[in-house]
Amino acid sequence: MSSDLEPVSQETIENWIALEEDTFLLRDFCTKRELNPASPTLTVTLNDLKRGRKLKHLGMGRYQKIKDIQPVNWLASPDEEPLPFLWPRQHKYGDSDFGLDGVIEIYRGDLIMIAGVGNAGKSCMALNTLANNLNLFDSKPVLMGNEYCSSNGEASPKFRRRLMNMDESKGGWVQWADEKGQSSFDLLPVLANWEDYVREDALNVIDWINLTDNHYLIGGILEKMKTRVGKGLIVAVIQKKEGSDKGRGGDFSQDLADVYLTINPLKDFTSRLTIGKVKAATTKVTGRHYAFSIVDNGACLKDIREVFPCGICGGRKTKWMQSLKREVECPSCLGWGYLSKKEE
Repeated sequence: MSSDLEPVSQETIENWIALEEDTFLLRDFCTKRELNPASPTLTVTLNDLKRGRKLKHLGMGRYQKIKDIQPVNWLASPDEEPLPFLWPRQHKYGDSDFGLDGVIEIYRGDLIMIAGVGNAGKSCMALNTLANNLNLFDSKPVLMGNEYCSSNGEASPKFRRRLMNMDESKGGWVQWADEKGQSSFDLLPVLANWEDYVREDALNVIDWINLTDNHYLIGGILEKMKTRVGKGLIVAVIQKKEGSDKGRGGDFSQDLADVYLTINPLKDFTSRLTIGKVKAATTKVTGRHYAFSIVDNGACLKDIREVFPCGICGGRKTKWMQSLKREVECPSCLGWGYLSKKEE
């Protein structure tokens, strides 16, 4: 170990620190460099680096290097047009849609979150988004699904049937295979660490991020996804409780989202899509509601229309009847909670 008889210069110590990880323990640093922890030169060096805002003491002998950040010349950044992104719509049984194409603007690197109640249409929205945007980027899209593959790593029959109901060969609108018979997207059986499998500069659809506990971790996962997708796009699906305006993880699931959509069941196999947070839009869309039905084994959308909370029950589906001393089905919306413009 170095002593005062064998002094180490301050410059040498600074060079050693530059070679360390962003966060390091002083004890390990001294052991590795055979440096006396009580060395006056080490103390002076650490204090100088802290005063110069190049090093931060985190406590308990742990230090963190402060990176040198240069200003970004934003004036030289090129203008960027929104992506020609296509939102899900009705294809096989008419021509209804959510009216969001060209209204909610999607840019490279964006994150679209879909938070929905179980069996309310999350996967249908995710797969329709994939189908409508297969050629959005030069790179092949990625679909990560925890319910699409069996335990042996093969695609489940239910998943294949659902996709074939969307294929042109079955009267649908999308070609899932190219002229060589190869899939137009890569299906990855990812059940965890989804951020590690994000494909850069491509469309990544994750259906769904399943966190059984520690839901707050969703924020860190989404942050890594956005960092790794580059100039691509992420569509991530999560579960939520009925009545909640956010999915598992609460605000952590929404903070980094550029678009946040929620899906709740209505009645008679009909669901309600609600537009939440939107960072870029040509008109106000946050707070709008759309009803839709799901057909063909959960593959296709039908009867999409804008709806509004019932003026009598306020969307609760029930109304208190004083004469009966209990809640009953709302007589105005008949238990739907929402009405279309014509029904109002």
